[in-house]
Amino acid sequence: MAHEKGVSVEKVVTQGPGLTFVTYPEAISRLPLSPLWAVLFYLMLLTVAIDSQFGFVETINASLIDEFPKFLRHRTKTLSALLCLLKFILGIPLVMQGGIYVFQIMDWYCALLSLMIFSLIECIVIGWIYGVDRFYTDIEMMIGYKPCIMWSICWKYITPCLLVLMLAFNMLTVTPVSYKAYTYPSWAIGIGWIIGLISLIPIPVCFSMSLWRLEGTLKQRLKEKMKASPNWRPQLDAFKGTFDSVTLLQKKELEDMI
Repeated sequence: MAHEKGVSVEKVVTQGPGLTFVTYPEAISRLPLSPLWAVLFYLMLLTVAIDSQFGFVETINASLIDEFPKFLRHRTKTLSALLCLLKFILGIPLVMQGGIYVFQIMDWYCALLSLMIFSLIECIVIGWIYGVDRFYTDIEMMIGYKPCIMWSICWKYITPCLLVLMLAFNMLTVTPVSYKAYTYPSWAIGIGWIIGLISLIPIPVCFSMSLWRLEGTLKQRLKEKMKASPNWRPQLDAFKGTFDSVTLLQKKELEDMI
């Protein structure tokens, strides 16, 4: 394709919608039985989109239900319908004439920092604060056996190091958002950074609020917050006995080692 057009490869293979709806279809059209591959390709896109929507809706749905169980536990269908309606309304500007420019800002900055920072925080919390051993106990209670030790090494060392390297590389190579020949104004770039960072704001805010409710010095409060809750148990009574037996077995093995 690049040879036929007389341009470099990077000008043919673009990111974003152009890759999906321009480059891939043109490449598929050159294959044998191209109509079949085109149908399969767009069917794959449809199923991926539907599957992604399940994750987007259920993440917010489950969070709200866990936060307000008495009010929302028996209204899951209504909540899901309202969330889908709200997301549909919010998505309308993205399909208008200038929607591609809004989409480009969101796509440029949302994936730049927030996803990697979220993943890094999860690795730190699970691997070092909550503890891999406790997490292994939870998994053993659910599936009946402990995962391979390689997962522990990945969660504690390999994945955080890779995320830090990727985050540093992105910050060093970041460029202002652009779309084709259009250069965004400064205020649009500022909005992009706000959109990208706004999902991270609840983490320091909620952590600060939880520290504020405790008593003692800052060091004592931080130490208290770094401890796992002694009342941590499965919510369903049917699984509490299994969790307790696994925990007691783990404690006995630790005592035998000592």
